[in-house]
Amino acid sequence: MRLKNGEVCLDWPLANHILTQGWFYNDGSTHQAIDMRALVGTPVLAAEDGTVEIVYHWDGKRTQGDTNSYGNMVKIRHANWNGGTVHTLYAHLNSTTVKQGQTVKTGEIIGYSGNTGNSFGAHLHFEVRWKNKRTNPLVWLDDDFTKATDKVFTFRTGEHSVDRSVGEADKPAGSNTQPADTAETELWGIDVSKYQGNVNWRKVAAAGVKFAMLRVVSTDKNGIYVDPTFEQNYRGAKENGIPVGVYFFTYAQDEETQNKEMTMMFDALKGKTLEYPVALDIEDKNTASIGKPKLTALVKRGLDIIDQKGYKPMLYTYTNYKASYLDMGQLAAYDLWLADYRSSYNGKGKAQMWQYSSSGNVAGINGKVDVNYCYKKYVGESTAKPSTPAQSAAPQKAIIFKPGRWNVRKGPGAEYASVGVIQSPESKTGKVVTIGYDAIVNGWFKTVYGYIGPGAVASHT
Repeated sequence: MRLKNGEVCLDWPLANHILTQGWFYNDGSTHQAIDMRALVGTPVLAAEDGTVEIVYHWDGKRTQGDTNSYGNMVKIRHANWNGGTVHTLYAHLNSTTVKQGQTVKTGEIIGYSGNTGNSFGAHLHFEVRWKNKRTNPLVWLDDDFTKATDKVFTFRTGEHSVDRSVGEADKPAGSNTQPADTAETELWGIDVSKYQGNVNWRKVAAAGVKFAMLRVVSTDKNGIYVDPTFEQNYRGAKENGIPVGVYFFTYAQDEETQNKEMTMMFDALKGKTLEYPVALDIEDKNTASIGKPKLTALVKRGLDIIDQKGYKPMLYTYTNYKASYLDMGQLAAYDLWLADYRSSYNGKGKAQMWQYSSSGNVAGINGKVDVNYCYKKYVGESTAKPSTPAQSAAPQKAIIFKPGRWNVRKGPGAEYASVGVIQSPESKTGKVVTIGYDAIVNGWFKTVYGYIGPGAVASHT
């Protein structure tokens, strides 16, 4: 085990290491790893000499809370240090190149990055474990080295930016590998209604949810109503940077009832901006009793009205309903949001959005929630009323630090606990530190490391 100043020193597992998620989520909870930007097919390197302890091969199912959630994974056992063994773990790999029991050297290729397991965009998930406990990888890595007990985040010159996208710049030299299921082509999202109760949208955002479809109108025995959680869900999602669309659950069997449903919906949407479509949700079998031709015509009429109002129309239904009760040839011009919970099914190439489960577990939501993949980039399209400009994806923003040692906090205020320190300029290079941020909350800058106070910031973009 290599040592520097009496401490373990690991190499970075990627040649280019741009963080997309740090040790702490933005709500202060621990990620217990770091994520790094990497196209599918980027070489992943052993961080230190060691012996391959585990090579796990993914079964193709996205699950949470077990080994399978890592996808294709390699775990390496390194030498003992200070009374405990050091392990490194490399997850969500596209493929592996080593076998259990194999000896590897620092910098040796052990696999290639990917998007397997419980992953929603190509990246490398990297863990460092000591005494069988996860520890912050940033304090073990070969950089401006600092003792682990100091919890100081340090950076290499030009490699301290935070970028949540996956781009061509990270493509390995000479590689023809194309990105698959990147953040641009497969986004993970949820749909919610009153049945999810009070949603903690800050935790939802920290969990990696990239969009939310909100129920706005439905019908019960008392008639048509606006979902009682719609307003709070809209505000909560927006305040935490989650793009939103809406859906209404239709029971209409005639134009008069459809007009009532849609009038109530459009009234509820006044003054609101949507990044994602307005979906007509048709799945009630009693509604289908009017017959396929009439039902199809009514659905098409509703979608056309949504379009005329300046929103992006979308049809929501499930596979059997679509096949049995709708003439999809008449509806082919509209985007499709399809529910199909079969483990063997994959909605990519069959629909713009796929609801793959109604039993998702997402931080910030008590109980189960519908979970989805979206395969179309809606942000930046005209999905709001013509009078309201559509929102575009925000460019990467950055803060430049003042000289000094600056606390990183769990929340937007000095009353929150410190989760680490950023020192600027860098002690080795003398370079001023610059990192990305997602938003400004109560004057504090929200980053993947935690919150940075305004007193630390010389300037920002």
